[in-house]
Amino acid sequence: PKAIRGGIPLIWPQFGQRGPLAAAHGFARNALWTVVRTSESSVTLELRDSEELKKIWPHRFTLRYTVSVT
Repeated sequence: PKAIRGGIPLIWPQFGQRGPLAAAHGFARNALWTVVRTSESSVTLELRDSEELKKIWPHRFTLRYTVSVT
């Protein structure tokens, strides 16, 4: 239920308690992302709206997050 300490913060769709959700910083950092692309030095992850997530956030969305190591 709580975010993992350390690492890269993913804050969406709100910062802190400044929004309609009970969870600080939204839900994206605790959600299960899908790997959509990889290369030798990068990975792209995606989070899309689903029936489960619509219970938390009733709006359509697609988030993509790319991490590159150089």
